[in-house]
Amino acid sequence: IPPTLLAGGESTLGAGGAIVLQSDPEQEHEEMLLKAAAALRAIDPGIDPTSISLALQSAAPALPR
Repeated sequence: IPPTLLAGGESTLGAGGAIVLQSDPEQEHEEMLLKAAAALRAIDPGIDPTSISLALQSAAPALPR
């Protein structure tokens, strides 16, 4: 469960994953976005999942290639 802090009308959400030898970094990144989106929908059920994914992708650091 991603940790979420609600304070002063703002929320901070932590989401991550674990990469092991057999992992596909792109799939791990997508899984992290899905985990974060689920937690954000719990805070605001009316939020658009597409906007969540796009916002998280732009805020996330680029994956190493």
